[in-house]
Amino acid sequence: MTPRERLIAAATHRAVDFVPYHIEYCTGIKAAMMEALGTEDLEGATGDHLSRYSTRGRWEEIRPGFVRDDFGVVWDRTADRDIGVPTPVMTTPDLSQVQWPTAESAGRLIGVEAFVERTRAAGRFCCFGLALSLFERAWALRGMEALMIDMLDEPSFVDDLLDRLVEHNLSVMRAVAHLPWDGVWIGDDWGQQRGLIMGRALWRRFILPRARRMYEFARSRGWIVIIHSCGDVVELLPDLIEAGVQVVNPFQPEVMDLAAVKREYGRDLAFLGGMSVQRTLPFGTPDEVRAQSRWLLEQIGAGSGFIFSPSHTLTDDVPVANVLAMLEVIAAANPATRWLNAD
Repeated sequence: MTPRERLIAAATHRAVDFVPYHIEYCTGIKAAMMEALGTEDLEGATGDHLSRYSTRGRWEEIRPGFVRDDFGVVWDRTADRDIGVPTPVMTTPDLSQVQWPTAESAGRLIGVEAFVERTRAAGRFCCFGLALSLFERAWALRGMEALMIDMLDEPSFVDDLLDRLVEHNLSVMRAVAHLPWDGVWIGDDWGQQRGLIMGRALWRRFILPRARRMYEFARSRGWIVIIHSCGDVVELLPDLIEAGVQVVNPFQPEVMDLAAVKREYGRDLAFLGGMSVQRTLPFGTPDEVRAQSRWLLEQIGAGSGFIFSPSHTLTDDVPVANVLAMLEVIAAANPATRWLNAD
C-alpha cells in the first residue's frame, strides 16, 4: 500500500498492512528535527502519510512580534510564535467592523496546484486545511467573553456572523474543488480539559448547522472529512457522526479514554492523534515515549480506524530525543522509512 492508500483505508475502516501516521511541528522543534535528521524534507524522511495545505495565507507583520491577518485581526506572537493571541476588532456586535477577505486574499491559494502535484507524486494523502473555521474565528473577531455573552443576549448577531464565516469557508472550498484532494481538515476548537467551552446546547444551536454545511460540501466531492477540535468533545461524537465527519483529531489521552472511545465510536469514526503532547512527549523519557507509541500502534491501531499522530502539533518544549524515540517505534513497523537507516 502507498501512504495515501493506507491512510484512506484506515479512515474508512478497511484493513491496513500497518498503522498510518502523521506528524506536524511548531517552528522551533521543526528546525531542531531538520538538523537532527539532516534534511529539510521531514515528511519524506519520516515517511509521513499526509500532507496538508494551509489556506490561512500570509499574515502581515506590522511590528516585531505582531501580525495582522486578512480579517484585520492582530495576533500577538511575542510568546507564541506559531499562532499568537488575537486582539478582537469588533467592539460591538456589528459586522461592519470586520474586514471581510476573499478566498484568494493574503495569498491563500498561492502554490496550491504545485502542492497537490507534489503530494500526489510522493504518494501521500493530499489534504487542504481550513483553520479557525467558525467558533475560533468568531471569537478572534469578537473576543471570547463577548461572543459567549452574545450567544445569550444577541443570538441573531451570532447567527449572522457564523453564516458569513461559513459562506467564506465554502468560497475557499469551491475555489480549490477542481483539484484532486483526498480530504479536508477543518479546525475549530470547541473543548476544554473538561467538557465543552459553550456547552452542547449552544454548540448544537450555533455551530452544528454551519459545520454540517461544510461537511456535506466536502462529502459531495468525495473528500474525507477530518475535523480538529482540542479538548474533551466526546459528548459531540454522535452529532459529528450524523453530520458526516469521518476522522476526529486530536484524540487527546489527557481528556478521554482512548480505548473506550474507539470501542464505542470506532465503527463510525476513525481517530487521528493519541500520542500525548501534554505529558509524555514533553516530560517523559524516551523509553516512556516508546512504550506509549507501541501501545497506541498495537492496541488502538488494531482493527484499523486509527492514524497515529501526536495529539497536537509538536510543541517546542518536546525534546528531540523523544521525537526520535517515537519515530523509532514507527519505523519498526515501516522498514521503508528512510531516516532509520541514516548515519
